[in-house]
Amino acid sequence: MLFSILHKIITFLPKVMIIITGITYLACNKKGIKMNKIIVLISILLNGILYSYTFSPPTVTLSPSGINSSFIYTLKNESENVVPIDISVNEFSKDIDGNHIQGEVVYDDFIIYPAQFILDAGEKRSVQIRWAGEPSFDIEKSYTVLCKEVLLPENERKNNNKVAIVKVKKNYEGRLYIESENSAPKIALKEINSPVNSDGEQELEIIVENSGNKHGDLSSYCFEISYVSDDDPEKGSKKITLTSKDIPKMISSILAKSTRRYKILWPEEIPFGNISVELKER
Repeated sequence: MLFSILHKIITFLPKVMIIITGITYLACNKKGIKMNKIIVLISILLNGILYSYTFSPPTVTLSPSGINSSFIYTLKNESENVVPIDISVNEFSKDIDGNHIQGEVVYDDFIIYPAQFILDAGEKRSVQIRWAGEPSFDIEKSYTVLCKEVLLPENERKNNNKVAIVKVKKNYEGRLYIESENSAPKIALKEINSPVNSDGEQELEIIVENSGNKHGDLSSYCFEISYVSDDDPEKGSKKITLTSKDIPKMISSILAKSTRRYKILWPEEIPFGNISVELKER
């Protein structure tokens, strides 16, 4: 009886969360509160309610050799049911806009123990991942630790033959970096453009480059934008500063030896035309 009630609650809960999100959006608009922060908070609360197990931590950096070449992750089953788990490590990269690109499974460079197991109700389990690849390299390597909750195999008929079908139920993605010796990010402004988007709106496009051999981000940086005018002193005094509050993607990591593009609508405070953009630490 209890499980039936819980099932109905969990089934109905996403619809309730959508309604709450809509009401919150209207309230935030009136008060001028950034909606992205509210959505993140709601997502965290919803994850904690719906997901049957936890996987942590989300980000780990290992050395290619020595005592820091392995790490122990922690999984905990928060439900009253068994959870079959499968763990793998995949190649990872990003495109110029920061979208994640999931690569192939890496079999030879990591030792995962255990890689597959059953997590009993309420059980807490440790999983060790050890780097087994080359002991030194010049550029940091990036991977995804993919932790999957799978449904136990079901026999289904296909062409009159029984086939075992394994279905994935819930995934966690952890970021895993293997750092190179003396690694450090080196982020600099590369290019400024002013394209027009598909809606005919003027945009400001800022491209930065991480020429270093380690990932980094712009969470502690800002873009200082000023209008450049020799003829109009008043226009020339226009200046604004944009941080990760204005461009949330600035907190997303920029992988070693890669570029990142940030697009925003042309700032209302700055006249369209010749501008100067500087990347500064806050």
